[in-house]
Amino acid sequence: MNELRRQLKEGDPLAQEGRLSDADVERIRHYILVAQPGTETKSKLVLLAIAGILVLAAGVWVRRAELITTGVGEGGALPIAAPRFADTQTGSTLREFQFSTPGGTRMIWTFNPTLEVR
Repeated sequence: MNELRRQLKEGDPLAQEGRLSDADVERIRHYILVAQPGTETKSKLVLLAIAGILVLAAGVWVRRAELITTGVGEGGALPIAAPRFADTQTGSTLREFQFSTPGGTRMIWTFNPTLEVR
């Protein structure tokens, strides 16, 4: 181990040069600090992320308030509509099931009890 340490010290070109002057140390330190991305960029990104989260939370809050005031429950289901049409030929009543999705799309399903699948 001592032999390896001795060979490394003998082969080190900087060991014979000595220490850097204080001016050189300050110049090198200045170049390193200039090359490093500033903390301003990181803080701007953090502020931008916080602003995005706040906008998203406000949108969710407004949408929830809108659903509550319109009387639409979780999942956007509306009450089942009463039978609206009567088939005069067979006397059966067609039933409708209406609901709207959270995005506002209205769906109307009409159930025909006399439907025959062939």
